[in-house]
Amino acid sequence: MDEKLRKEVRILKAYAILSSLLFAVLLFTAFRSPKTVDFDQINAHRINIRETNGTIRLAISNTDEFPGGTIGGVELKYRNGHRGAGLLFFNDDGDENGGLTYETHVVNGVPEASSTIRFDHFRQQEAVGLDYEQHGTTKQSGLLVWDQPNEPLTGDMARALNDIQAMKDTAAQRAAFQSFQRKYDKAFGHFTQRVFVGRTKNDDAAVLLMDKRGKARVKLAVDSANNAFLEFLDDSGKVVYRLPNDSTGT
Repeated sequence: MDEKLRKEVRILKAYAILSSLLFAVLLFTAFRSPKTVDFDQINAHRINIRETNGTIRLAISNTDEFPGGTIGGVELKYRNGHRGAGLLFFNDDGDENGGLTYETHVVNGVPEASSTIRFDHFRQQEAVGLDYEQHGTTKQSGLLVWDQPNEPLTGDMARALNDIQAMKDTAAQRAAFQSFQRKYDKAFGHFTQRVFVGRTKNDDAAVLLMDKRGKARVKLAVDSANNAFLEFLDDSGKVVYRLPNDSTGT
């Protein structure tokens, strides 16, 4: 190698080193740039909002990327129905804490729509929510309140549910889920609705109060014929007292 070629190689090496240093400086400067940046539009399939320690607190997602929820640090791999797009809330530990979802589509010419916003009990399922559902001309919307066990949901439960979801044999999957329900009954098996305030599928504007087993015991309503009434029911759903009293009209 002659002296001229050696000189050119040294120049190229120096250029490469200088370029690398400049790139590192630019990269460092970019990370230390102002934290507030303005955009006119952002296109994304999913956006995760995290704390400075990396814990996720909010997911904004389309339908395909919508997370399955997290229990005890374990993300669920199954979906209980079609959740649609929306938001998923997470608590300080990064576990699911409620969310907002919505979807609308037409099936065989029939409109199907639902939207919901729900807030969960600590380490448990729903506490309160606003729901809307439509199947053709049948509609229901309202405020709902639920009871949940004090026993917390755990990561072991989430792993067990994921294992069940992965099963290919339907009968075995059904049996495994029944076994799961028995094992985790204290935490999983007492999901009961206690309050409904809204419009029912029968076109009543109603307030329903349920007992600890989720059975309606008090109904205050105005029906589709504009009749107002108050009913008290036994645990089988039979009306035991009604105002106005049908027999007297008072």
